[in-house]
Amino acid sequence: MAFTHLPSSTFLALIPLPSNFHAARALLIARFCTAQMDGAPRTAFLASYIPENERTSVMGIINVVKTLCQSIGPSVTGYLAGQGWIRFSFFAAGGMKISYDLMILYFFTKVAMAS
Repeated sequence: MAFTHLPSSTFLALIPLPSNFHAARALLIARFCTAQMDGAPRTAFLASYIPENERTSVMGIINVVKTLCQSIGPSVTGYLAGQGWIRFSFFAAGGMKISYDLMILYFFTKVAMAS
């Protein structure tokens, strides 16, 4: 899971660096091709790890938190774009997603080792 999402996050952080449109577009396409590959494995892991009687409520909480977090991004990006700092939104988003990926990898490794 982390091995598909980590490159996607790295591509996201690198999008503003190229000096030409074609290289930036290639990074964006690479990001889109690898962005959602972690969804099914993550859901399967959580479904197997969480007790059956708590599964629905935990999955609901995860979806609510994800939705709330995703609603903040456009406001921050809009502010940064208004200040002429749009590239920092890519760096920040990529950096946060890379941190998330590494934390997920760390915790999943701990769970796998404990099993």
